[in-house]
Amino acid sequence: MTAGTGGTVTLRNYRKDGSMFWNNLSVSPIYDEEGNLTHYIGIQTDITERKEAEEKLQATTSRLTALMENLQLGVLVKDESGKIVLTNQAFCDLFQITATPQAMRGAYFS
Repeated sequence: MTAGTGGTVTLRNYRKDGSMFWNNLSVSPIYDEEGNLTHYIGIQTDITERKEAEEKLQATTSRLTALMENLQLGVLVKDESGKIVLTNQAFCDLFQITATPQAMRGAYFS
């Protein structure tokens, strides 16, 4: 953040008992009627549960990705709009697709 501007940051903090928690800190400048910066106001929001859920999701996603990449069967996963979310090399090999599985992510498949 630069002087006179607001912003939001995610911080790892510690309680008095030593336990760690995550919070979002939003800071906004406050100006008087003449446009002079008088002070800042900050709002903290505890986001510990959200951060823990994100970490669990990332770990699960990593395990699933490793499983999919190492399967001997061809796998293609697409979302409800038909966009490829995940595929593996066995799928590319099976259908003689020269693109890498990573390059296929985000492409539409019907």
